[in-house]
Amino acid sequence: MVNYIYVTLPISIITVVAMAMTLTKKTKKGEQEIYNLLLIGETMLALGSIMMSLYLYYEL
Repeated sequence: MVNYIYVTLPISIITVVAMAMTLTKKTKKGEQEIYNLLLIGETMLALGSIMMSLYLYYEL
């Protein structure tokens, strides 16, 4: 049996690092919408992986 928290926790850590890199990057005016969509996607991925790791940690 695999302990799934070791699978989902690095995904959330990498996603938080990617969010920090996206937030600190200087953007031009045309690129702002793309970075906003990227930030929304990264936030959803981070929240989903954190909730999945907590669910698997407490359920198994």
